Amino acid sequence: MNKLQARELWNQLKKRKVVRIALVYLLAGLLVIPVATMLFESFAVPPFARSVLLSLVFLGFPVALVLAWMYELTPEGIREDPAGHIESVNRIEPYLADGPSVAVLPFEDLSEDQDQVYFCEGFAEEILDALRKVPNLRVASRVASFLLGGKKPDFREVGSKLKVKAVLRGSCRKSSQKLHVSLQLIDTTDGSLRWSRQYERPLKDIFDLEEEIENSVLKALNVAKPDPPRAPRQRVDPKVYDLFLRGLSCFAKHTTQDNIYARQLFKQVIDITPDYGRAWATLAYTYGYSYMYFNATDVNLAEAKRTSKQAVKLAPELAESHVSAGIASCMDQNYKKAEDEFERAIEIDPKNFRAWYFYARAKVHEGEL
Repeated sequence: MNKLQARELWNQLKKRKVVRIALVYLLAGLLVIPVATMLFESFAVPPFARSVLLSLVFLGFPVALVLAWMYELTPEGIREDPAGHIESVNRIEPYLADGPSVAVLPFEDLSEDQDQVYFCEGFAEEILDALRKVPNLRVASRVASFLLGGKKPDFREVGSKLKVKAVLRGSCRKSSQKLHVSLQLIDTTDGSLRWSRQYERPLKDIFDLEEEIENSVLKALNVAKPDPPRAPRQRVDPKVYDLFLRGLSCFAKHTTQDNIYARQLFKQVIDITPDYGRAWATLAYTYGYSYMYFNATDVNLAEAKRTSKQAVKLAPELAESHVSAGIASCMDQNYKKAEDEFERAIEIDPKNFRAWYFYARAKVHEGEL
């Protein structure tokens, strides 16, 4: 058992009052045995009775500990002890089976050289991320959607496995100046077409196009936009955005080498646009992930702290900034700051997976199961 596991066990023993019961039992035993011995001698009780008493006291000790672990004495009687159980989280709206739901599949690359996969998938992920933040709309995760979204997906199978009623599929082709996008929103119950649209826009209008697509999909799904509206994403040069999407594509693969590639791309983005807070946050992710999963060096920790601090400074309105700062603080064993950062991230974006996941990891490291 390592130190973390030992601390977790000790915290559970205290929460379930096992330590207190053990101390009380031992003190009671120290009092009962000599008193009983005096009484036995006074009343000439046979010697074997003393042996029986000692056996009962010793055998009763582990029984008392087990009962203390499992049950709790309350004014209403004995009940199962809830300490250590995972409490339900009610800060995210519950999923309603009859509510609107959608999966965004990876967009197909229609470029001549088939070298724009990273851009098409990144563009789809940006749409997915925007829809995910809309209250009362359930959006399937990127991992699940992209796994099932082949070139010829079975929409009914996708709907059944991901429990969504609609699928957004599309294709795109990017040139140096223009972006061509074709989209379809398909009903997963019968494969019927709910909505379709083709776009041809200057590449410099990509952020306007993302917002227009989001609005159209929400309208087709009959879902209202958030009120008040979210803070708009920072707009950068299309070439910078292309580098950023390349970095996201690499980072999503979660391998040592891809993490390094992503870091290099995010650094290029920052060299060109030093005030791009989102790039600082994702750069901080690469250092935090390296420290946690690949290489727990002082350099990675220091860089995670430095880059996440810059992300929070430049883009405090982004949940990603606070998540990156929370990860760095957790790795630095500054759990109070990590908790504050994760709470802030969840306040900004209540359905942010990384915020909840790494908040939970921080609590495990802290010994607060």
